[in-house]
Amino acid sequence: MNTVTAVDRLEGYKNALAEAKIPYDGTLVANGHYSRAESAKSAAKLLAIDPRPTAIYASNDIMAIGVMDVIKEKNLRVPEDCSVIGSDNIDLAQFTSPALTSVNMPIYEISRAAVRLLFEVIGGKSINGNGRQVMDTHLVARNSCSHPPLPSGE
Repeated sequence: MNTVTAVDRLEGYKNALAEAKIPYDGTLVANGHYSRAESAKSAAKLLAIDPRPTAIYASNDIMAIGVMDVIKEKNLRVPEDCSVIGSDNIDLAQFTSPALTSVNMPIYEISRAAVRLLFEVIGGKSINGNGRQVMDTHLVARNSCSHPPLPSGE
């Protein structure tokens, strides 16, 4: 994971686990290299873990579609056997089967802030700190997520 976004998302995951008093397990984290094909390969490895994960979060929707591909190839069902969540909420997310749950990113606002920062740097303006900004996101719940399956016998 060599992008600022990937590192930040991993840190957010670790922080959420810590807040919930759940230990971090590095075997449950795989690098999909922001690629559908690579994400499918990584998801196949995750799905081979015993017990199998009940949900997989992908750093973007294209990667999440690769995850859904391999789940279906293994004759598993989304979301009954494994829930899938992506990020970016691209238009295609609503047309997958099942429709992909996604974290909506404010792409217009991110792009606008990046261009404004670029013009400030080009104009010789000193940037305080590292120029990082945190933008609000929200979950767009669709059909690729559900509660984890109940243990056998319940």
